[in-house]
Amino acid sequence: MSPAGLAALVLLLPGAPPARPVEHELPSFRITAPAGFRLAERSDCVRDPQVPPDYCYGLYRFEDGQGRWFQVLVDYPPTEASAHGYWTLAPTPEGDGIAIAAEEPLRRCPMTLAGDGACGPQRGFRIAAWIELRGHHYLFGFGHERTRKGVDLGPFRELIRSIRVR
Repeated sequence: MSPAGLAALVLLLPGAPPARPVEHELPSFRITAPAGFRLAERSDCVRDPQVPPDYCYGLYRFEDGQGRWFQVLVDYPPTEASAHGYWTLAPTPEGDGIAIAAEEPLRRCPMTLAGDGACGPQRGFRIAAWIELRGHHYLFGFGHERTRKGVDLGPFRELIRSIRVR
């Protein structure tokens, strides 16, 4: 099979990451996934036994098939996150987008905002960030499943900056 034919076949396989950016219209926001990332999980109303029975939140997870992942929880109840780093987000001047105000360097071990933490055998990393915009609370978690070294954080920045809330 020719290289062009093989590339076309890969694009048609279910679950294959797209070769170009893809825009996703979700209930409270729009996001553009960069090339290589696909929407791996979507639930507009997750029921969780740890929250009141009449409460639900949105969950959207993107993956690149190489270990990088990006997850958005919409209107998730306040929680104590544990991460290797925290990013500070701010609304754009228009009020419908998100700017990255600060990126904290990655720690060797995950910690909560209160400073509690413990090192475990995990090999990847997790970054957390959150913001409230137009009446919705957005909690972001993203990172890599297998490594902490040499991971390009650019696609995570692209994902966050592409968001437009309604």
